[in-house]
Amino acid sequence: MIFRTASKDKIGKNLSYPVGAELISQSAGDIPQAAQVEIHFHSQTTIWASQWKNILNKGEKYTIFSCNISWEQQAVDWGGNRVNIKGGIWKIDVYPVLREHRAIVQMQLLEFALPKFKEYLLLTTTSEGRRQRSYFSIAFDPITRKILVNGQMQN
Repeated sequence: MIFRTASKDKIGKNLSYPVGAELISQSAGDIPQAAQVEIHFHSQTTIWASQWKNILNKGEKYTIFSCNISWEQQAVDWGGNRVNIKGGIWKIDVYPVLREHRAIVQMQLLEFALPKFKEYLLLTTTSEGRRQRSYFSIAFDPITRKILVNGQMQN
């Protein structure tokens, strides 16, 4: 099953998304909650465009992929009362890389990070792995040209 793309921002010509919905889905689309997963493709990792440009220009490490899972979300109903929404919200955020880094990032994602992501999703779907909220992230370090999964660098 291909995960649903909920949003996709336009990005500059010097940027590229390291993976698309199809590759993410191929790596983890067979999880039981696949129908609940939604993917958002963002144009930058920060709120401010100037800050994002500085990160790219200085070669700083930045998040390229993250997943947030909330098992119970609070909302406010029409009467102003807080209500809990059960069942889980599965949100994947993908951020661009410089076009020149796309191939090396994609290779590391496919060989190393996305298999770790699937392990994380499968653990999170079990009752012993379930928490109120769960977070998974993949960052890219342009200096070393390596990705980091939850802060750990690939060997």
